[in-house]
Amino acid sequence: MLGEIIDTLIPADARTQMPSATDAGIEFVLRAGPKAAMVQDYLALAEVVLSARSGVESGRAEGSFFQLSPQQRLEVLNATRTKNAPLFVAFVTALFQAYFTCPSVLTRVGSGAVPPFPQGNLLLTNDWSILDPVFRLGRVYREVEA
Repeated sequence: MLGEIIDTLIPADARTQMPSATDAGIEFVLRAGPKAAMVQDYLALAEVVLSARSGVESGRAEGSFFQLSPQQRLEVLNATRTKNAPLFVAFVTALFQAYFTCPSVLTRVGSGAVPPFPQGNLLLTNDWSILDPVFRLGRVYREVEA
């Protein structure tokens, strides 16, 4: 069920050639990583919501998630958000952190595995003249006596 949930939240995109969450290997990262207990709590919540929605027993809820349409899956995930917002936010945060630190995803978005400064990625030069009015204001604070 985890694979279906994360692929519902981060599906593959053929136009940008971005992999789905499971294609990027995120399911393994979430199951084996330091937040595995939180992921299990979220899966339990999703199963309870799905059971209540479909009227099936908890043991059969996992099988029914696979049979839902993409829109129905989003409705179930939205219901988990309303049932336990902090757990949902923690789960989605862990998912996006794992996805956007995956080397194959970083390569596709054009980010290197090196830091931006000082020897890392080249940054474009900017036109700082838009800050001239701010510099002309001068000091806008008062000195603090020690």
